[in-house]
Amino acid sequence: MIIGEKELFEDLKTKDKEFIIYENAKHEIYTEIKEIKMKAFNDVTQWITSL
Repeated sequence: MIIGEKELFEDLKTKDKEFIIYENAKHEIYTEIKEIKMKAFNDVTQWITSL
């Protein structure tokens, strides 16, 4: 379980936030296997374009 990250997320005052856990991913999300890496890139891209 990702305890420290979850606590930090919950302490953020902003309401425009989403906590995503990438199953089977390690620490360096953008150097993961292709499926995990592409999911992370797509999530970030969607977030940026929604601003």
